[in-house]
Amino acid sequence: MSSKVSSKSEVHNHHVTLRPYSRLMHWYRWSDVYIPFFNPTARLVLKAKYLKDIQKVNSFAKNKETELNAWFQQTNIFFGFSSPRSGTVFLTDLFLQELKEGITEHEANIVDYPAFTRAIQSDKDALDYIQHFRKKDIYYRVQGRPTAFYGEINPFLRMHCKAIKEAIPHAKLFQIVRDGREVVRSVMSRDKLSKKDPMANNIAPPSTDPYHAKWKDMTRFEKVCWQWQFTNRFMRESIGYSVDFKAMRTDYDYFQERVLSYLGVHITKEAWHTYVSQPKNKSARYRMPHWKEWEKEDTETFGDICGEEMAAYSFLGGR
Repeated sequence: MSSKVSSKSEVHNHHVTLRPYSRLMHWYRWSDVYIPFFNPTARLVLKAKYLKDIQKVNSFAKNKETELNAWFQQTNIFFGFSSPRSGTVFLTDLFLQELKEGITEHEANIVDYPAFTRAIQSDKDALDYIQHFRKKDIYYRVQGRPTAFYGEINPFLRMHCKAIKEAIPHAKLFQIVRDGREVVRSVMSRDKLSKKDPMANNIAPPSTDPYHAKWKDMTRFEKVCWQWQFTNRFMRESIGYSVDFKAMRTDYDYFQERVLSYLGVHITKEAWHTYVSQPKNKSARYRMPHWKEWEKEDTETFGDICGEEMAAYSFLGGR
C-alpha cells in the first residue's frame, strides 16, 4: 500500500459528547505511544461494563415488560447505520443542535463495539443482544428525558440492523453510504483494524465468507476494504433504504426528502445550511493520499474487494 501522506490537515469540531473511553481512544489513536497491554485490558474493561450494564438494566426493567413494550410501540424510533467515517457524527450533531424535543444518540453504549464483532459471526447473537439487553438499555436511558422521538445514529450497531428490524419492527432504519474509497482512506488514517484497535483480533470474516481463509494473510488495507464492503452489503440487504452521505450535505431538498420527512422531523434550510458550512469531525491528518492518487496496486485491490458493492449504489456509480 502507498506510504504517501496527504498534505491536507483537518480539525475535530463537533458537539457529540465523547465518553471517557472515546476520549482515551482519541488520545491513543493520535499519539505515537503503543501500550502492549492496552488492548486486552480494554477488552476486559468492556466485558466488565457489559456485565454491569446487564445487571443494571435487568434490575430496572424487572416487572416493567408491559410498560417497556408500550413505550416502544408509542414512540417515534429511528436508527441510522453506516461504516465508520460516513457521516454519523455530522448527522447526530445537527440533530442535537436543532431537534430538542427528542433524544438523539451517537455511540450510545461503548459495549456495542465488542457486540459488533460477535454480530459479524452470528445473527442469533445480534438478535439476543438487542432483545435481551439493548432494548432495556434504551428504555433505562430515556427515563426523565423528552421523548417526542428516540434516535440512534450509530455505526457500532450496523451489524445489528437486521436484529433491530425484527425486535423493533416499527422503527425507521436507514443506511448512510459514503464512497468506499473515501471511507477506506479515512479509516486508514485512524486505528481501526490496526495494532492499536482493541477489537482488531476479534474481527474476521464468518466461515461462509470467501475471505475467511485468506484473512490472516491479508494486509490492513485489504481488511479495511473487506470490512467496508461486507458491512455495507449487510446493511443494504437488511434495510433497503440508503442515504447518500455527500448528497445530504450538499442538497437540502434531498436531505429533506430522504432523511427529515422519512424520520418525521423538521430542520429549516437555513439551519441546515449554517451547519453544513462548518467543518465537522474531520481526520486530524490523512495518512493516505486521495484515491485519485493511489498507486495502481491499491486501486486494483480496492476494485477487487469493493467493486461489486460500489456498483450497487447508483448514486456513487464508480465516479
